[in-house]
Amino acid sequence: MKSAQLEQIRTDLSAGYGRIQHTLCGARTEGERQMRSIVGHVKRAVDTSSPTWLPRDIADGVREQLQIPACASDLLAAGAHGMVVFEGPATRTSLGAARSTAGAPVNGLAWWPARLEESSLDYDGDEPELIVVHVLSTEIGDGSPWLASLWGSATLKDIGMFALPLNQEIIPPSAEEDDLAPAIATLLGFGSAVREARLIFDVVGGDASASRTVGCRPRTAAVLAA
Repeated sequence: MKSAQLEQIRTDLSAGYGRIQHTLCGARTEGERQMRSIVGHVKRAVDTSSPTWLPRDIADGVREQLQIPACASDLLAAGAHGMVVFEGPATRTSLGAARSTAGAPVNGLAWWPARLEESSLDYDGDEPELIVVHVLSTEIGDGSPWLASLWGSATLKDIGMFALPLNQEIIPPSAEEDDLAPAIATLLGFGSAVREARLIFDVVGGDASASRTVGCRPRTAAVLAA
């Protein structure tokens, strides 16, 4: 994956979120205002983090190395907010129903830190209680919360979200229980590998030297230690 390709994926995804925000400018209900806020938070995450390319072997490796129970707080080592793009789909999902052959492919994930205040989700980068994860796919189905036209020519579209609690250990669901299970395990494994310094990144399209901190430039997970 070339740097320009990852940047274009990010740019087009962000533009789609911007169009959704525009449709919600006149939000009147509390639900609409909350949704506009959530879209703004994930747009911020996409705009200000390093889009990370996860080759198939690295994605498989971090998932297989994940220790159970896992800690979602490990993901904060990779950044309070972030975005990963998979070389191959992590799974196919109908957003929770255990039907692995149905639904859309999970081609990426974006996340941001949150706190639950009464019935609303608020961005909280200081003392978050949750990580809100958005599911990104090359396909968009009839059950999508947004019109396909709002995504324009975007390669990845947001098809839904889920939350991971930060203040407790997590036992990822099985694929028989939740068709998002492989994607959840991959994300948790990614966070664990970063926290334990088992994962080294290369700047996509940059020099060959590996770095664990590359700012907001596109990067690829290059080396996974056992």
